[in-house]
Amino acid sequence: DLTFKAKLRQDTGLDWKGVKLSLINSRSSRNNTAPVLRPWFLQSQKYEDVMNSGRRAYDTISKETHIEEVVVVGYSAKISENQLNMSFDTDVPYDILSNDQYHFINLKQIKIPADYKYYTAPKAGNDAYLIATVKDFNKYNLISGSANVIFENMFIGETRINPNQVTDELNITLGDDKKISIRKEVVDDKASVKLFSSYQEKTFTYDIIVRNN
Repeated sequence: DLTFKAKLRQDTGLDWKGVKLSLINSRSSRNNTAPVLRPWFLQSQKYEDVMNSGRRAYDTISKETHIEEVVVVGYSAKISENQLNMSFDTDVPYDILSNDQYHFINLKQIKIPADYKYYTAPKAGNDAYLIATVKDFNKYNLISGSANVIFENMFIGETRINPNQVTDELNITLGDDKKISIRKEVVDDKASVKLFSSYQEKTFTYDIIVRNN
């Protein structure tokens, strides 16, 4: 079960009383000009010029990251979609005070079929994660954002949904299962080292022990 909510705030100095909201998953301040690739000419440059250029680029990036936007992350809203954007129009009027405090608004709730599997990477850690795999996720109009995971009426933690990818399946991490123990051990008697004239070849063998507690 996936519930879409809007997380918004406003500090215009005017309280919004009984307004019907229209939320769009785009930024009005975004540069909508398509980039043009130009030839890249290499030339020598003084160290001071490179540092100044890099500092200017860093200042530009820092300013861009401070752009605020309304993020729609997850009942009572009409969904409209065009070629580029999607909007949620609420049927119920809301009161949004100008106090710069976050407000959460329910937009819709849908059921998504998913396949479940466990995933672990013993080289990185000894945790087993429960993963929900969603096929054909593009038809659900998902939006990138953080999501709270409620598993069997218990808050598990926070995950992130990122549908902006080119894969056929969307993997959503639901949390780590503490009842599964994993250990990685090196098998010394199966390790080998071979020396050649120009290079050296080493072979390592590991045992992965998994226990369901």
